Amino acid sequence: GNVQIPDTCPVCGGRTQIKDLDGTKTLYCTNPDCIAKHVKRFSHFVSRDALNIEGLSESGLLKLIGIGAVRTFADLFRLDRHRDAIIEMEGFGKKSYDNLAGSAERASHTTPARLLYGLGVQGIGTANSNLIARACRNSWDEMVSLDEEALTDIDGVGPVMARDYVKYFADEDNRAVIADLLTVLTLDESYEAAGTVLEGKTFVITGSLEHYANRKDLKAEIEAEGGKVAGSVSAKTDYLITNDPGSGSAKNRAARELGVAIITEEDIIEMLSK
Repeated sequence: GNVQIPDTCPVCGGRTQIKDLDGTKTLYCTNPDCIAKHVKRFSHFVSRDALNIEGLSESGLLKLIGIGAVRTFADLFRLDRHRDAIIEMEGFGKKSYDNLAGSAERASHTTPARLLYGLGVQGIGTANSNLIARACRNSWDEMVSLDEEALTDIDGVGPVMARDYVKYFADEDNRAVIADLLTVLTLDESYEAAGTVLEGKTFVITGSLEHYANRKDLKAEIEAEGGKVAGSVSAKTDYLITNDPGSGSAKNRAARELGVAIITEEDIIEMLSK
């Protein structure tokens, strides 16, 4: 519409660029050394769907980076080296340090899908991280060795995403970061084959739920039966799940315009029970 797209990053002044990823246009700062991007990488890495280091906010990360305690992802699991300095930081103390260290210890036991998502590979969200991990039967070595052809064979991974994925894991600096991480992480590569009831079907969930505590729980059940859950309605969507089919929300309108089947929570429960 009438939004003025900035030519430069408001934080570092670097040049901006619009990238089209499978039909979604996103504005990027092109400066790899942008401090905002640096902090955001760490913030993404510790987020709930990634490594899930609880209680570590962006302000906390800035403080840890500021005293030199955190320079790489792996440093988040070596905080004991800077224990005294962290305890002396404003807003911290012995109890805060102990809580953070405990959270980091718990987070160090993770899965290949969480690690992949946490690395921040361009275009790879939680859904695709899970799809790629499942396609490789949770083998991390197999996941990082995928070529573009193998990636595009995975439903939901397009050629642009595949190219960026291969480029990321071919980069020597990225490989060094990962190698360092693997010295402090314990990866659970156990694999249980998914069901096939919803295999090949893509769902979008909108509105409030009555039978599930949250969308994440419903998403987990759909994925356990081979289905995929996307964040927005597109021509690739098979079903929109909503308890208000007559709603005029953007997702409902998009589903009607694209001819996507609109089903209720009761309907998906019935599908899952077959």
